[in-house]
Amino acid sequence: MDILKLMDRLEELMESSRSMPFGKKLIDEDKVFVLINRIRAAMPEEIKQARQISKEREKILSQAQEEADAMLEDARQKVEQMIVESEILAAAEREAGRILQEAEIRASETRAGADHYAGDVLSRVADYLERAQSTISAASSDLQSHKSED
Repeated sequence: MDILKLMDRLEELMESSRSMPFGKKLIDEDKVFVLINRIRAAMPEEIKQARQISKEREKILSQAQEEADAMLEDARQKVEQMIVESEILAAAEREAGRILQEAEIRASETRAGADHYAGDVLSRVADYLERAQSTISAASSDLQSHKSED
C-alpha cells in the first residue's frame, strides 16, 4: 500500500479517537502499531522507487547534457568551417585583385611599349620617305637637266 495512504489512515485514526481532558486522545494502540508496521514495510519500496526515479532523472540529465555538448561541438565545427571558408574566400579575392592589378600594369606597359614601337616605326618610315623623296627629287632634277641638255 502507498505510504501516503497509510499516513492518511493513521491521521484518520488520530482524528476519530476519543478526546480526553487536557487535549489528550484515547487511541487504539494495536491499530497504531499495525499502521506503523505497514508504513515501515511500504517505505523500502517507496525508497526503491524514489532511487529508481532519481537514477532515471540522472540518466535523462546526462543524456541531455551529452546531446547539448554534441550540438555545441557541431556548432563550433560549423563556425570554424565557415571561418576557414571565409578566410579562403578573402585570400582568393586578394589574389584575384593582385592578379588583376598586375594584368592592368602589364597591359599598360604593353600599350606603352607598342606606342613606342609604333612611334619608332613611323619615325623610320618618315625618314625613309624623306630619303626617298630626296632621291626622287634628285632623280627628277637630273632628268630635267638631261632633258634641257638635249
